[in-house]
Amino acid sequence: MAEATAHQVSVLRGQAQPSWANLRHQPDTTTYPIHQAGPRNLWDEIETAYHWWREHGSPGADQWRITITPEGQHVTLTAPAPTQPAP
Repeated sequence: MAEATAHQVSVLRGQAQPSWANLRHQPDTTTYPIHQAGPRNLWDEIETAYHWWREHGSPGADQWRITITPEGQHVTLTAPAPTQPAP
């Protein structure tokens, strides 16, 4: 993460739903206030995805395949790991 100042805020917004999350960067700390609202808890989803990625060896971008069909979207890791339906 880039070096933070007291005035930096990262904001995430859902496109299909009015969900949002923000993280306020504060210097000299390793914990940051998180605020989120809406039908989906976006920050919780990011944390879950990050932990899953780490547990599976932190695969690079070249190891992923995205499939979009009329039935839905799927993300597949080409290394041995399960296919995960996209949210």
